[in-house]
Amino acid sequence: MFHFRAVVPVSARQTITGIRGTKSTGLCVKAQAKGGAIRIDLYYNERLDRDEYTIRHCTNLGRGISEVIERGVIGQRIVTD
Repeated sequence: MFHFRAVVPVSARQTITGIRGTKSTGLCVKAQAKGGAIRIDLYYNERLDRDEYTIRHCTNLGRGISEVIERGVIGQRIVTD
């Protein structure tokens, strides 16, 4: 049974594309541009029994930077000082 789902609501396609992932596989979505890419990883933290995410810059075709932008828990606000 699928735990995660991603959709691409706007694109050059005529239909909405859907992608699914399970608790064990998680889900990774990568959006690319000429200057780099953004990658979002969704995963289940079994120890804490919660869904978490990581958003990061990553390179594309040798361009861009690689660094984590943010980590958090899905469905919870980010607390900043």
